[in-house]
Amino acid sequence: MYLNVTELNELIYSLGVAETNGIFVNKEINNRLRDKLSKELEIRNAEVEEQYRKDEIEFEMNFKHAHYRIGEF
Repeated sequence: MYLNVTELNELIYSLGVAETNGIFVNKEINNRLRDKLSKELEIRNAEVEEQYRKDEIEFEMNFKHAHYRIGEF
C-alpha cells in the first residue's frame, strides 16, 4: 500500500488524538505504529526534497542554456 505525505500526516495525527483521548486500547501498538509511520514520512520527505533539488538544478541549467543559445550569457 502506498500512502502519500498528506495521508501519512493524517494517520500520525489521528493516532496521537486517539492516544490522548484514551480511545486506542493498546498504547504500545499505537506507539510502534506512530514510530513506523513517522520514519516512513521522513523517508518520503527526503525523497520530495531530493526531487525538488534535482528539479531546481535542471531548471537552472535549462535557463542558462537558453540564454547561452541566444547569446545573452
